[in-house]
Amino acid sequence: MKNGIKTRMLVHNILFNILKHNLNIDDEKFSRSLENYSQRDKNFIINICLTTMRRQFHINYIISKYVKKNNKIHQKILLMSAICQIIYLNFKEYAVIDTSVEIAKQLKLYHGFINSVLKKISKDKKYLSDIEIKYEVLPTWFRNEVDNLNKSEKNIFLSNFYKKPNLHIVFNSEIEFKKFEKKIVKTSQNSGFLQNDKINYFNLDSFNKGTWWVQDLSSFIPINSISSTLKDKKVLDMCAAPGGKSFQAIAANAKVFSNDKNKKRLKILRNNLVRLNFDAKISNMDATNLNINEKFDLVIIDAPCSGIGTIRRNPEILFKSEKPNIGKLNKIQKKLLSESKKHLNRDGYILYMVCSFLYSETISQINSFLVENENFNLIKLTTPKMLIEHFNINDYFLTLPSNYKGYNFDGYFAALMASKN
Repeated sequence: MKNGIKTRMLVHNILFNILKHNLNIDDEKFSRSLENYSQRDKNFIINICLTTMRRQFHINYIISKYVKKNNKIHQKILLMSAICQIIYLNFKEYAVIDTSVEIAKQLKLYHGFINSVLKKISKDKKYLSDIEIKYEVLPTWFRNEVDNLNKSEKNIFLSNFYKKPNLHIVFNSEIEFKKFEKKIVKTSQNSGFLQNDKINYFNLDSFNKGTWWVQDLSSFIPINSISSTLKDKKVLDMCAAPGGKSFQAIAANAKVFSNDKNKKRLKILRNNLVRLNFDAKISNMDATNLNINEKFDLVIIDAPCSGIGTIRRNPEILFKSEKPNIGKLNKIQKKLLSESKKHLNRDGYILYMVCSFLYSETISQINSFLVENENFNLIKLTTPKMLIEHFNINDYFLTLPSNYKGYNFDGYFAALMASKN
């Protein structure tokens, strides 16, 4: 009981700080608070936090049916995490209710009210688990940013954004891939979803030996579509960490220069290069003002963005009380596109990517760049044959959070542009 209260109180505090102070789930503050917990307890805490945020709109709807007055923030969060555990994680109702009542007492909330509401919800659990939400419950800022989506696309997002992501991995070679073939759902000649992604992949020998790396399917496709052209080409990855796109280029026998402004993320990239036995030049510079004397055949821009395409991995994006500063991010994206031209060989290519599907971060950025730079034109990207039905690519690559054979992948955008100099 005591441990249950302790872990659930930490869940409460994490959710409170994300909502009130707009922190991210991977904030160092939370990492420190988890240090003294067992791996099992850490997984328990993070699972409740992530699922509560993923299901926040469903949970808020449930609360509205049982609570008529406006909830103060601590009461709201306590109810949300408890409902998540009862309805969506199928934890034992009595354990959730009892610990929630004890937490209410510690927070000096009306614990009798918490007890009464949760018992009513527990009795109605069977039909509450299947409720659906309407598009209009999503934040106004988000709906305004994706106003270009049609009704079908909005429904795709609505039916997918709250689902748990799956683990997609990419292999160094087809030879290594074949050793793993029966354990994955294939997405290309050297990639696929792990059928059992509940295992700790850091403990797998194949991971530690550098046989493969983790990379979402949607972010894998753009580089994969041009990998056959990269042999012996010079590639600059402007915002490279943690390294997935650089690794794809290296595996395709390109000569890669990986840059990232964030030292912490760059350390992860370095460690991955060692593990994979890959080689690349590394730099730690602001990508909007690179001091590089080389020219490249391909410049990759995996630009900072809202991250809305990764909403299942980062559900705090729609949970925070403040919206992302899209305007600031748009300016950075524009600067990166402008900077990329300076480092491009004659007849080189720019590959612009964001883990977003917001119009201002995707199509709008590319349209503006092409208007201002008439010596560039769009080049159509392709997909592995087995994925054609799932990815409808026009002049650029754009997908919402969706699934392939029941395995979930992120929303993503990519545009390949060729210099006509």
